[in-house]
Amino acid sequence: MTEKSINGVISAKKIYLLNGSNDVVENAGIEIQNGKIKRILNSNDMKNVKIIASGEILTPGFVDAHTHLGLYYESFVYEQKDGNEATNPLTPEIQALDGIWPQDTCFNQAREGGITTACVTPGSANVIGGVVSVIKTAGERVDDMIIRHPAGIKCALGINPKTVYKSQKKAPTTRMATAHLLRKTLIETKEYMEKKKKIEEPEKKPPYDQGKENLCKVLKKEIPLRIHCARSDDLYTALRIQKEFDIDIVLDHAYEAHMAGLPEILAKQKTKVILGPSFRVKGSSESQNFSFKTAKILLDHGLDTCQMTDHPVIPIQYLPIQAALCVKEGLPYINALKSITINAAKILQIDDRVGSIEIKKDADLVLFNGDPLDPKTNVLMTFINGKKVFDRETKNS
Repeated sequence: MTEKSINGVISAKKIYLLNGSNDVVENAGIEIQNGKIKRILNSNDMKNVKIIASGEILTPGFVDAHTHLGLYYESFVYEQKDGNEATNPLTPEIQALDGIWPQDTCFNQAREGGITTACVTPGSANVIGGVVSVIKTAGERVDDMIIRHPAGIKCALGINPKTVYKSQKKAPTTRMATAHLLRKTLIETKEYMEKKKKIEEPEKKPPYDQGKENLCKVLKKEIPLRIHCARSDDLYTALRIQKEFDIDIVLDHAYEAHMAGLPEILAKQKTKVILGPSFRVKGSSESQNFSFKTAKILLDHGLDTCQMTDHPVIPIQYLPIQAALCVKEGLPYINALKSITINAAKILQIDDRVGSIEIKKDADLVLFNGDPLDPKTNVLMTFINGKKVFDRETKNS
């Protein structure tokens, strides 16, 4: 992206700050300077300022908490994708960052849809898939787009690993073996970490192991284990493993989180949950019970959640539709907006920079000509770090 950071004020009839204390202001403006939010202006402050853009509604940039953006290419259907290294069920040493292609057209679509931040994870073919990264959706070089890395280690329970490796005639071919391999690897990592700490002589320390080094960050609670789990049995397995190893986890997909006594347990433990994508067909036993009601049910138990597209399962630009369908099923409108902004940022541990409109945060903003969750509404402009990265009038993205 060659656009320079813009200094000035973006005004709107309604601005969703989503900062907790004052979620909405009207007839106001946001002043940006050097890529950051400088001031929040009321109507009286707007008389002698440089207005660089205006529209009906302004929101923080949307945050997609689980994607494979840039790993599964939009334009080359028959080319081998980079989402899964499906040659070994245990690959904690690899990282999504090394497979992301910022020039893929999906990044244009993200900006055109107002999605300014995306969490990119390896796929779910492996029990342990690799390192997760959170990036902005604008940039020529992925190294310049990073907002948090490492942001977690991806692992998967359920149907994906056992299906992939059954065809290769090696473990895991059952949920039992999947859980065993995950436990075994965490135990081995714990032993590796303890040996490194206890043994003082460099020549006697265990050989450097990149995969275990990555997993050490999980055991030290520096990053979470991002667990692909959908069915209630897999969700409970994830919770058992969390307790056994005293680690931080995020439950990704969680299609049956509204069932089997899980709402009470998840809320009590304040478990981080990323829901979706539910805007899809029910293709397996794991997706038979998904519902857009889940977000409301968990909220009623005191647990905030966020939404994902799992791009390319659902194209990333349709993230707001996921939130809108939750509103249809009873989720309050403001909570739906938070599910694709500040809630997602908190779960990804990047809320110090994005997810709400607050002074000193990144100037990631989206200007609309109407209700952001109405599919008839268009994004007028998208700003990332104060740079205009999409303009509907000029079709520049």
